[in-house]
Amino acid sequence: MSDTLQEMLQEALNPNEPIGLVLESRKKDAKVLLDGAEVDFGCPEHCDDMEKVLAGLERLRNGFAIGSGARLTFAHAHTRLKKLLATFKAANGQV
Repeated sequence: MSDTLQEMLQEALNPNEPIGLVLESRKKDAKVLLDGAEVDFGCPEHCDDMEKVLAGLERLRNGFAIGSGARLTFAHAHTRLKKLLATFKAANGQV
């Protein structure tokens, strides 16, 4: 193993260095604007709107070549939104 690689590994595993974590959380009592009215984030009306956004992301994703960075970005957004939507639909008793 080269000195440079070994130094990089030791630096990465140094217990005295803070670890940079990305914590994701949603604001409590968040509101979204739909058709000029504020509704609760994740309510059935918001879920309906997220379904439309999901369809749009799928169309955008399909417009790019497999393996392209743009397609990957849209695919990730599509997957994340689909999981979020499933969570809210289950909480709302929707199928």
